[in-house]
Amino acid sequence: MSDILTSKRNQESESQWLSISDLMAGLMVVFMFIAVAFMLNVQKDKDRIEGIAFEYRDTQLAIYEALKSEFQVNMNAWGADLHPETLTFTFRSPDILFQEGEDEINEKYSALLDEFAPRYFNILTPFYHEIKEIRIEGHTSSGWGTLASKEAYFKNMDLSQKRTQSVLSHLYSSPHVTDELFVRNKLVAVGYSSSRPEPLSDKSEDPIASRRVSFTVITHADEMLKKIIRGAK
Repeated sequence: MSDILTSKRNQESESQWLSISDLMAGLMVVFMFIAVAFMLNVQKDKDRIEGIAFEYRDTQLAIYEALKSEFQVNMNAWGADLHPETLTFTFRSPDILFQEGEDEINEKYSALLDEFAPRYFNILTPFYHEIKEIRIEGHTSSGWGTLASKEAYFKNMDLSQKRTQSVLSHLYSSPHVTDELFVRNKLVAVGYSSSRPEPLSDKSEDPIASRRVSFTVITHADEMLKKIIRGAK
């Protein structure tokens, strides 16, 4: 009788072990599918990011080369430069741009814009659908007479915004600028006050170089890449 009970208990134990083994095997299969799905999603994200990165690189390079080819003969005379990574075209002759502390465009800068803008938009026209926006950026030095730094910052913020708006208004009304799509749909005016000063060799502020106006091209790929980087952080 005891042998029969022992045999029965052994069968029940084996049955329970088999059930647990089956459960563990099933869980392993589920985890395996989850791992495979995760790896596939990671690969898709990797491919998507690489695709955006390549698109960003190719678009940035093509726009840079086109702008450089068009304007390299003028840059020295205009006191301008073009940054290859940010696609920022900067005018660095503050005496040509505006009178100190004023937001009305100088006559020389008005004529310069009439020469620059039509060629600039013409070069960018083939990239119209890749471009999210073109920012007219106004920058100032940090000083404002004897005002404290906080008051000077807000004075310069107002000044930098008014200056970019003056440039934008000039482009809107200029008979030399015929590409209304760019002016109406892509151009925005942004004043940065003294938040992005230009440094001297000792890293202190260069007050003259800090007074500048820039045109920066922002592409859709550029924006998507920044979002991915922000998400990764």
